[in-house]
Amino acid sequence: MYPSTPLNLHTSLHSVAVQVHARTLVTVCSVYLPPHDVISQQDLDTLVDQLPTPFILLGDFNGHSTLWGSDDTNSRGRQITVYFQ
Repeated sequence: MYPSTPLNLHTSLHSVAVQVHARTLVTVCSVYLPPHDVISQQDLDTLVDQLPTPFILLGDFNGHSTLWGSDDTNSRGRQITVYFQ
C-alpha cells in the first residue's frame, strides 16, 4: 500500500483527490457528474487547475459516446470529448 495525502479541493463538483506517494508522486482524482446537472467548462477548469501534475482524472461522468463504445453519443459525451482533446 502506498501512502497518500488527501487534497482539499475548492469546487462545486462532487470530487475527491489524493496524491499517492509511489515511485513518483501522482495525483488521482475521482469525479461524479450527475446526469441531469449542467456542468460548465469553468467548473471543469476550476477542478483541473487545482490538480498537481501528473494527475489521473477518472469518475462517473454520465457521458455517452461512440468513441468509448457506447451505442449513442449524448451532449455530456460531446462535452467530455471536446474538453479532453
